[in-house]
Amino acid sequence: MPELAEAAGEMFVQVHPDTAAAQGLSHGDVADVVSRRGRTRATVRVDEDMRPDVVFLPFHWGGTAHGGD
Repeated sequence: MPELAEAAGEMFVQVHPDTAAAQGLSHGDVADVVSRRGRTRATVRVDEDMRPDVVFLPFHWGGTAHGGD
């Protein structure tokens, strides 16, 4: 889906600053994100408006586009 990638930019994971710090991550770092549904690699976006217990990762990319394994 090149149109989506162009509109949305690269894959990202959005986290609260405390969550990022606890994982040794900074804004702009690349992180491996693992869940029961799979894994991907995404650029970290640190956002103070996020809850510390929430990690946001868009799910609109398919296959290996923008970092998927």
